[in-house]
Amino acid sequence: MTDTEKIKKIAKGKTEPKDEVIYKTRFTYEGFNYAEFNDNGILKFLKYRDGYSGVVDFMEVQDPEHKGKKIKVYPAPQIAQTKKDRIFQAPGQEAVKIPGRPIDYESEYQLYREIKAFIHAYVELRPEDEITLSLYIMKATLYDALKDSSFPFVHIIAPYGKGKSRLLAVLCEATPYGFYAIDIKSAPLKRVSELYQVILFVDEKGDMDNETSAMINAKYNRNSIVLNASKEIQQGFSSIIGYSIYGPMVLAGRSPFKDDAIESKSLQINMDFPLSREDVPRKIKGNVQDSFYARALEIRGKLLQFRVKWHDRINTVQASEFLKKYEDKTEARLYEVISFFEDLIEIMPELKPEIQKVLTAQIIRNIEVAKETPNGMMADTVLTFIESGESTKDYTLNGKSYQGIFLSSIYAGIGDNFSKQAGKLLSILGLKTDRPWIEFTHEGKDGEEETHKKKVSMVRIPGERKRNELKSR
Repeated sequence: MTDTEKIKKIAKGKTEPKDEVIYKTRFTYEGFNYAEFNDNGILKFLKYRDGYSGVVDFMEVQDPEHKGKKIKVYPAPQIAQTKKDRIFQAPGQEAVKIPGRPIDYESEYQLYREIKAFIHAYVELRPEDEITLSLYIMKATLYDALKDSSFPFVHIIAPYGKGKSRLLAVLCEATPYGFYAIDIKSAPLKRVSELYQVILFVDEKGDMDNETSAMINAKYNRNSIVLNASKEIQQGFSSIIGYSIYGPMVLAGRSPFKDDAIESKSLQINMDFPLSREDVPRKIKGNVQDSFYARALEIRGKLLQFRVKWHDRINTVQASEFLKKYEDKTEARLYEVISFFEDLIEIMPELKPEIQKVLTAQIIRNIEVAKETPNGMMADTVLTFIESGESTKDYTLNGKSYQGIFLSSIYAGIGDNFSKQAGKLLSILGLKTDRPWIEFTHEGKDGEEETHKKKVSMVRIPGERKRNELKSR
């Protein structure tokens, strides 16, 4: 078509449809998988299926709504303060840790050992936690390929100065599509998750509002969609926008979550122990930093190859009988969390001698941390009074007899920090409160016993089924 013909078409309003451009980090289209990688400073897509892989600069797809209109899919550009900043990003400073070209590795077990050695070189951890985090990184590399309804979090708990931030930085640098954030807010979390499908590393998680807590809970479940409302109709269909934010997340803080639902979905890493190793560098700088970035980039490349190899095979791995013995001994959610290791145990049977200690440690820590959440503290306080029989009283309400615990004793037991939340916590735990007339006896002025009645708030002692549920908290 000549320029003159184009001008005539434009004049008649018959212009050709323009190509639409969208950005993605990872996606699947027509049976092939696409993953963004860094090819010597240029972002491209690795195209792969069933172990085969090739390279494309961008993808071109047909818009299903407009015949003839094409959509070009490009790798998502890095986050930057301004658009021009993306031109000048130095190696190791990218916000999303994009892997380089895939690198072959000797075996899955050797790759696991390499990741564990990398973590060990820069952070002091308990041996079982090095295992947990190494496996988590491997599994996180495949999370979007898994036919599984959930993916657990990792929660790192330690006081100031124990290396939480260092650990997060090391894990993030070694993880393909890792993203390091200080605190999180709900709005950017939606957009970062949607565009980059990142593995999220959050430092100093702090106190979260209800919206952010709900969003973090949503990240655990594959089918969760976070909704936004818009005044305008979006692309002629709906004014409701849905964000999928499902994916792995590692959070660090100084205390358990106030929301024990999040805590119950987490693998626990406790760094509160005396540090003794002198071989861990105090600071990552100079030649140490160069080596750190080089090792991390190599691991990311090997993990990308691990992704290519297992993306279309991971769901064919048979369920492990190795974990069956834990199923009847753990609460359902806790078993769901520890069974996260199941397919990797089958891929790497060499793990079996060392994994049992890891599973036992996770079960113990999950229970210990649960007791420190507000709901856990309330459950523990109520159970303590029930078992000791202290501060309990029989009473009658509407012609029925009950036994309860004085609410004032609950206040004292749970402590000042949570006494104002006591009513809400009791409600969350499904414990009923009554306000009956209670008869009290005391010694009168003449030495004789006197009685009087007073309305008192009581926490009704639940049945055996509810008490067992409280123990699982």
